[in-house]
Amino acid sequence: MADSSEVAKILSICVRKLQHPKLSYQQFSAFVERYVERYAEEYPQLQDLQNNTEEKLYRHLAALEEQGVCALSRDGERILEIVYTQHYLTIVQKSYEKLHQRPERLFPSEENLSLEAPEQIIVPVDITADLVTWLEREDEPPHLLRLIFPENVPSIIATSDLLGRSLIMYSLQKIRLYLRSEKNASYVQSKLQTVFRGREMALRDIINGILTNPDSILASVTEPDEFSFYFWAQLTNMLVKEFQQKKERLAEEEAVLQAAHLLGYHAVFYKGRKQKHRDMELARKVLERHLNQSPFAYSISEIYSLGDDKGVPITKNLSHERIQSYLAEHTQPPSNDALPDIIRTRTHENKDYYIRKEYVIPVVASGVNQASEEFKRLIVQHWTGLLKADKKMQAMHDDEAFERLLETNLKARYPVVTALLNPSLLLLAERETAGGGGGNARTVINRVVDRKLRELHSLAEILQLDRKTLYQDARLMLPFWQVVPGLAGIVRLLKRFLFGGGERRADRRAAAARDGAMVLSQNTDRSDRLEDSEPDGAAEDAPAPRRRSGAGTVRYQKAIRDLQREYLGENGDLDTALAQSIEQWNPLLDATAKKNLVEDVNALVRDFLRRMRVLSRNMPPEKSRIHAMAEQLAKNDAFKEIKRKREFQRYLELYMLKLLSKSRGS
Repeated sequence: MADSSEVAKILSICVRKLQHPKLSYQQFSAFVERYVERYAEEYPQLQDLQNNTEEKLYRHLAALEEQGVCALSRDGERILEIVYTQHYLTIVQKSYEKLHQRPERLFPSEENLSLEAPEQIIVPVDITADLVTWLEREDEPPHLLRLIFPENVPSIIATSDLLGRSLIMYSLQKIRLYLRSEKNASYVQSKLQTVFRGREMALRDIINGILTNPDSILASVTEPDEFSFYFWAQLTNMLVKEFQQKKERLAEEEAVLQAAHLLGYHAVFYKGRKQKHRDMELARKVLERHLNQSPFAYSISEIYSLGDDKGVPITKNLSHERIQSYLAEHTQPPSNDALPDIIRTRTHENKDYYIRKEYVIPVVASGVNQASEEFKRLIVQHWTGLLKADKKMQAMHDDEAFERLLETNLKARYPVVTALLNPSLLLLAERETAGGGGGNARTVINRVVDRKLRELHSLAEILQLDRKTLYQDARLMLPFWQVVPGLAGIVRLLKRFLFGGGERRADRRAAAARDGAMVLSQNTDRSDRLEDSEPDGAAEDAPAPRRRSGAGTVRYQKAIRDLQREYLGENGDLDTALAQSIEQWNPLLDATAKKNLVEDVNALVRDFLRRMRVLSRNMPPEKSRIHAMAEQLAKNDAFKEIKRKREFQRYLELYMLKLLSKSRGS
């Protein structure tokens, strides 16, 4: 099948035959038909052009126009004329080859080349504003450029692939010709010596280099140090001022003036590029330093928010694309049975985290130890509260239910550790990091992985939590009358007799909440989740709401939806808005501190709404009321360290809206 390159080849042959770079579409179409008829057997790929020739030619010519090979004139969709751009590019490129051989020649221009190129294929480039943009455009097909200088300096013609090193060399040759006059060299050196006091030897060396070997001076422009950049800035500025003051200039003086402009702007571009590369390298080192620091595992959003010691975000000098490219490079394993430098692991909520392989085992070890201590305390407290309220849960007596309890809470509280509990990953990390984490690594792996089966041990074994022991610990926390057989029943009977109906259910739940720092949610779909007690504890501060009718519930839900539309628009997502809001008001870099601050704020909001009896109303408050409550709460002394008050108040309003949407009425 013929491709666009074949059509480009035919076009160049046709132009040579006609000895003119412009031709009508009819001329080219007829030439293609004759060419294909003659060479189809020799080149089978051309046979594709024998059917639907016009449709395929249109498609190939459009592709060649995008590549800069030709320019097309159209009447609507119909192609009228084809201009073979390469013809003009070749003329200009050859003229610069001649300039290299004879530096005394003038820079090519449309006038001295008699180019007569169509205006549509020439791109005007103001060197004061557009040259930097073109220097950054690399790996593109050549374009024909008209370089426009300031202060009525004549423009020159060039191709985009000559920008950069080639044009710098041609400009250096012009400066060399100027300095070869002993009078000019002495004049320049004496003028610059007043600027470079104490650097006279370096000044003399660079001027001699221009005179004797301009090629050796090229790096002083493209890879400048402080001295070389300052030299070119001073020299080019001096030459521009020198020649622009002249009312009438010789053609050779115009060439020196053009060269000075070009060298000056090229020097600024390469100085900026070198500084940018230096800043990017420093930002990359900051990123690597953070990856070697606690908490060791970072999500992509957390990586974007990392900063240096002065708080400057790394994204100022390292774009999101470059960060992603860095991570992509370092998360590629060298082979199928080896780990990459950086592990990308995904939590149960499909959130990716990045962690260096040498920290996988230490993070798992730290996580399971911390979870073990935390869960032991929380479970005992929680079960004690339930037992005091004469309640039980299946996990107290059933190993499978106890395992589910541990799994649910490990996922919720330690998502990264849960994701890293992969036997293959851990065994590879142990092998490749020489035990990563010190001599304790083997003990950690043995605690987590059954080496023989290459499977994880149960979470009860990993966390070293024994269900029966925890249950006994919880019972030891009960008052003596609850554990003495028969006595508990007598006490309950006396309470009913003395208080007429016994404790209210809400009182029992409140007692359980007081005696346990964490309780299980009453929702069936989260029955294994260890949670803050406030949702149930709300019953302490407010009377239980009357059961709403179906119509009342519908009205409540509609009011909530109307509030969400006011805050988020028609298709806004509340959880997404909350996550984005946190990034706006909470600038903490430490992930644990950041999470703890959010949890503290949320707890205070829940307590505030309970005191205001907001969660027990039949209808949610209006937006103005939510705004007023958030404004009042934001002024609390507990939040005086939060600087971004406007963003923080917005978060408070959104979180209040979330609590309302999950209250009993909705």
